[in-house]
Amino acid sequence: MKKNKQSIEDYRITPLEETHSEWILDQIKSRHPNAIFVQERWNQKIDWEGIEKQAKHIEILSAYLEENKLPPLLYKTYLDLLHTNLQILRDIFFVNTGFYLDIKEGGELKEKEDFKKLRFWTLRDIEATTRLRELFEGFLRCKCLRGFLDDEDNYWNEVEEKLRGAYSEEEVTRVIGQETFRNSKFWSMTYALAPYENREGVSPLNTEFQKSTVSLYISSFFQLFFELSVIYQTEEQNLPELVEELIHSEYGEYRMKGWRKDMNVSKDEFITKLESVPELKPWVRGVVAVLEEKQHIRSLFSEDGNPHEINIAKCSNIDNWINVVVIAALLKEYDEEQKIVRQLMPFFFFGERDVRDFLNRIRGAEPKMITSLVKKLEEETTLSEYSKTKSLYDVLHKNGLYPLSYQNWHDQLI
Repeated sequence: MKKNKQSIEDYRITPLEETHSEWILDQIKSRHPNAIFVQERWNQKIDWEGIEKQAKHIEILSAYLEENKLPPLLYKTYLDLLHTNLQILRDIFFVNTGFYLDIKEGGELKEKEDFKKLRFWTLRDIEATTRLRELFEGFLRCKCLRGFLDDEDNYWNEVEEKLRGAYSEEEVTRVIGQETFRNSKFWSMTYALAPYENREGVSPLNTEFQKSTVSLYISSFFQLFFELSVIYQTEEQNLPELVEELIHSEYGEYRMKGWRKDMNVSKDEFITKLESVPELKPWVRGVVAVLEEKQHIRSLFSEDGNPHEINIAKCSNIDNWINVVVIAALLKEYDEEQKIVRQLMPFFFFGERDVRDFLNRIRGAEPKMITSLVKKLEEETTLSEYSKTKSLYDVLHKNGLYPLSYQNWHDQLI
């Protein structure tokens, strides 16, 4: 069967529909998992050189639009080129980071989950994101994207025809102006650009729509690189999210499991133990103050304790942030452990030390081993009579320390 000839619309420079197939989109997304603390994220390199090179192409196109008074047909052509190159930048950025800049999507960029993860891992790339922010900040000032060029005086309307009919110097002067005629540079551009007037029926409405799309891309890219580069805006609400992400990751378990045996001490003693690790020591007291709401998180990365003077090198070091998050996660787990200690205190005769020892022995143990230990402690009178009620089971079950039913608990203790 003979295939129908494809419409030329399939090859327009700014397609209305995306042309990438789903399999390659899924492939790209799989290379950039949403979880922050996964192995694939650690050694991932972003091709900032390629991204900046594409941004430079956009700069060249916008500079030409800014420097030259273009007739409608040529202006629309350059808008198409600018639009296409902005789409290419969007796709290059997506392939490198997994973050897709959708200009049609509403909402605050910094509130998007995938953006928060991108921001964390691009902290170390602040020099590149700053250069890109400054580049797009310059694009925002381009006059060529504000208002339709020459829409009011229709300067380019039938220019070539008028010039063709200008047989005298007086007539040429009337068409293009006396000062223009004397300026050979402008006169040459007028002659060169005249064939690109509105002879192809370029619709001002379509041009306006294209221009608004280009402007939206530019403002969206500026916002993207602004948020990635102005890291002093990092606030306290980001820390709890990072802590939760760490706690539920394999990496978090790896960093935290060795500390659990050290949690059976007072909080001051535990903080001192954290400070005994050289890589954690500079951050421990500051993180404690942040968690107690005595100082802002930005103070951890400040110059001489002044929260308004951020040390960029210190703040853009991902290892520093990971140490801060690990300390915060350990202190959170310690506080959670303290809640359980307080709930178990009424069941033990000899107080907190015995409670902590009990917790240390049952954590991760099989249910049968837990009930055997409870029976042994009852015989040794370490546990009070109150432990024989359902209350002890309720505390352990609620905190995930004894997962089986009360019936199973009761049967094992008989």
